[in-house]
Amino acid sequence: MLCKKNIYLGLFIFIFGISSVAMINATEKVVSQQDVVAAVTLEGTVTDSQTDIALAGIEVELVEIDQKATTDENGKYIFTDLTEGETYMLKVEEDGFEDFKETIEATAETPTIEVDIALDAEME
Repeated sequence: MLCKKNIYLGLFIFIFGISSVAMINATEKVVSQQDVVAAVTLEGTVTDSQTDIALAGIEVELVEIDQKATTDENGKYIFTDLTEGETYMLKVEEDGFEDFKETIEATAETPTIEVDIALDAEME
């Protein structure tokens, strides 16, 4: 009887050990796959093209992901955690200025992309 208990205990420890190692390996694979995809940052300054003055309160949009940022008092905006390899349309539509659109590609070679936007006044 004691021998059977030892066999069952040994078998239990063996199976538990294998399943624990498998779970650890699976967790490591998930983490390493996430590390491969780099997060890209897009930032810049919005100014008036005629006066070169920074414009505060301007809404800058990434169209594909419907994400918006508003410029601070220095005209600066920032988008973080963009997906490497994706292409985004950067757009600004502001009363009194011509619309601005530019296509941006998020790449691992450039983890921080800087796009300064000089808005042109609308022609009357």
